[in-house]
Amino acid sequence: LRPGEVYSAPVLAERFGVSATPVREAMQQLTLEGAVEVVPNRGFRVVERGARELAELAEVRALIEVPVMMRLARTVPASRWAELRPLAEATVRAAVSGCRA
Repeated sequence: LRPGEVYSAPVLAERFGVSATPVREAMQQLTLEGAVEVVPNRGFRVVERGARELAELAEVRALIEVPVMMRLARTVPASRWAELRPLAEATVRAAVSGCRA
C-alpha cells in the first residue's frame, strides 16, 4: 500500500480475497500503531514515514526476524529444503526489485 493513499476496507478485502471485517480490524490495529489514519467516510490513509523512521523500522525488523528465521531454519527437515528454496529466492528477487507486494 502506498503512503498517502486512502484505501477502503471493502476494496482491500476484494483485492486480498477476504471479507471486509478482518480488514477493518487490521486497519484499526494499524491505526493504534500509527501506521494508518482514519479518513472519515472514506477509509484509511497510509501514514508517510521519513527515511530515518524507515531505517529504524528496518533495523528493528532485522533484530527480530533474523534470529527467528535462523531458529526456524534449524527445525525444517532437509527433505523440505528443495521445496522452500524457490520461495526464498522469490523473496530475495522481490526485495532486490523493490516489490512491496
